[in-house]
Amino acid sequence: MFVGRIILGIGNGINTAPAPLWQTQTAQIKWRGKLVIFEIWMNVAGFSLCNWINYGMSYAGGPVAWRFPLAFQYFLFIVLFMTVPWLSLIQHGHLAEATQVLAAIDGKGIDDAFVLSQRNEIQYSVNYEREHAIG
Repeated sequence: MFVGRIILGIGNGINTAPAPLWQTQTAQIKWRGKLVIFEIWMNVAGFSLCNWINYGMSYAGGPVAWRFPLAFQYFLFIVLFMTVPWLSLIQHGHLAEATQVLAAIDGKGIDDAFVLSQRNEIQYSVNYEREHAIG
């Protein structure tokens, strides 16, 4: 049980850490702050849900009292874990697709100066992180 909790905690941290960064890179300027706050609020709501499930299952007794909360968290963890590799197209070298996504988000053409500046800004951030990463 302790190993499962450790794995879930690490997985949750890995999955929730890039979400605000991804949101700030892809959202329109007027929505960025609201989306980051919403993501944090959802983390708090998920933590509260977890605690209420644990509290409710404490009355169930038997193995279901600890197996169901762990299984419920694993399901959500797997869904999140499966989506993380696709968060940053630029990081994976898909510049054309990333430009199309940024243009679609803003409702502009792929040759628009704002879209291209956003793409270049994200590409600069990705390159900077790669060059200054701790090995």
